Amino acid sequence: DKKKPLDNMIFIKNYVNNSINKLILSKIFYLVSNDSTSNINILINSYGGEIKEILVLLEYLDSLNIMFTAIGMGKVTGGSLFILTKGNNVSILLLEPITLP
Repeated sequence: DKKKPLDNMIFIKNYVNNSINKLILSKIFYLVSNDSTSNINILINSYGGEIKEILVLLEYLDSLNIMFTAIGMGKVTGGSLFILTKGNNVSILLLEPITLP
């Protein structure tokens, strides 16, 4: 049974509220229960979310003691910045060029 390239990826593309956080946590739990040694990739394009939900997510990631790569794609603001900076490997992709005055 071969793994597909997207099997260990989690996309955060919405405002992180209670219902979105439950989906993210269940996906992390599923990935860790199937293979606790595999690196999880979290792709973020989010305006953030409720700080309580972000902190619950970060605490859960800490408690599992897993390696994860955080990739910022597009807009990463607010609480989603905490998730981005918590990653063991962090990449930031700029999708729109920035022009300086």
